[in-house]
Amino acid sequence: MGIFRYRKPLLSCAIILAVLVLVSGGAIVRIRATSSWSALEAKAASLEILLQQRDYHRKALWGETHAGAAFDGYTRALELAEEMTADAGLIADTLPHRADHESAATDALRARWQEAVLLLQSSAHCVDARPTETFSRVGVLGRQAFSAARMLVNMMVLEVRHLRVSGKHRQAVELSLDAAAFGADYARSGSLSHQMLGSCLVAIAVHEAWPDEALQLLDCDSLGLLSDGMAHLAALLPSSIDYLGEQRFMVRSALAEPLESSDAANGSLLRYGFSSRWMVADRLGRMLACYERLAALPKDQPWPQREIAMQDEMDGFAVSNGLLCQVILPNLLAAETTLRTVHAEVLLLGMATDWRRGNVSPLVHDPMGNGPIAMDQVGYELAVYSHASYRGEPLHRCVTR
Repeated sequence: MGIFRYRKPLLSCAIILAVLVLVSGGAIVRIRATSSWSALEAKAASLEILLQQRDYHRKALWGETHAGAAFDGYTRALELAEEMTADAGLIADTLPHRADHESAATDALRARWQEAVLLLQSSAHCVDARPTETFSRVGVLGRQAFSAARMLVNMMVLEVRHLRVSGKHRQAVELSLDAAAFGADYARSGSLSHQMLGSCLVAIAVHEAWPDEALQLLDCDSLGLLSDGMAHLAALLPSSIDYLGEQRFMVRSALAEPLESSDAANGSLLRYGFSSRWMVADRLGRMLACYERLAALPKDQPWPQREIAMQDEMDGFAVSNGLLCQVILPNLLAAETTLRTVHAEVLLLGMATDWRRGNVSPLVHDPMGNGPIAMDQVGYELAVYSHASYRGEPLHRCVTR
């Protein structure tokens, strides 16, 4: 009986101690979760301040620039385009853009899109290109809106082809430059998805709208306008990822979305005391720190060396953040490759138009190479090559005077 007299108090003490540990542990978890979440909110506020300080004013790629907010018009043009998604099949039937004969018998289709095209064209001349959409539109445009943006630019390039075939060369150049400005404004407007959408739109307006054979038909005035526009566009386009905009998107998404505990089943929440808030804030904080290190890499470094530096940073981050790295980081290399490829397309078109005008372009750095864009002149023919690739082939242009 004496043994049992001592066991009862010991058991009571053990229970009390366990309760105290659980309570204190819970308190620690709440403190850590609150602290991490507060740091995330502070980061969101600092990112907003930095982005608000950015100057989004820019000149139009051709002609006069007037007062107004470009994205007000862009948003309305996209809304109009979303209402006409039923035309997707008809638009696809007009492709590829180098097949000029496919622009015939499209009067009714082009007429339906005229309001959206004219609205976008006017908006491209507004001086203020600061994004003005709501958060849901800035962060996730949605598949339909992305599709609408591509259809709208494809319709503009279809109109460009119609103008070219009709001999209205200057009007064709003007319209293609406005479509390119729309894409460039999106490429500078925030999240990684926006940057990729903008790059896609610029590629359509530049590379697809002006195949080499189309340049051969342009008069000197139109060539000059296109050449000047490409020089302006090259200076406007980003050639590396805007990590600030992507960080803002990620933080705002985390703060806006309800937290879930789906990771509890595989034990991911255990190390965070089963606090989803602590887990999200901690993981995102480490992801943002990685982005800041990537943003600090020299932007003027040749791409082969920069690619290695980016990969090294990602590999180091993956050691302790494997799953997160596998989901997010591989997209960064692909995204920067896309940005640089589009930049190369703009430079090649500028060099080709200069040659057609009788000028010789100075050596231009290849965004995807380790030196200048290669130039091969034979008589009245010029070939320019980038280390970028297009549809599996080296990106190049070949024009004659």
